Amino acid sequence: MLKSDFIRSDELRSKHSIENQTAAIVALEVKRLAAEEVKKYTSGSEFQLMVEGLKRREREKIMAEVQEEIKREKEALLELERDQMKKERDEKRRLEEILAENQRLIEVTKLAPYISCS
Repeated sequence: MLKSDFIRSDELRSKHSIENQTAAIVALEVKRLAAEEVKKYTSGSEFQLMVEGLKRREREKIMAEVQEEIKREKEALLELERDQMKKERDEKRRLEEILAENQRLIEVTKLAPYISCS
């Protein structure tokens, strides 16, 4: 390589290095400015109102889900209670039928001596 080629190569490297440094400085400045804008925006009343609105909607959503779950559980408990009451009614009716049959048998047994003698 010639001396002029080395000089040109050095110049290109220097130019490339300056471009890289400039790009890095610009990137840092863009990040700094963006951070400032974000800070301004997030500390503003409009942003705070938006955040409060989002929180309120999220609370309302959670409350609706909780109330729906309570409603489902209540309906399930009521269904269980209805089933239990039906079983109790059926059992009471069965026992009343047994009692009535036993009472009829007792009456028949009491009357049996009189019936067979006639």
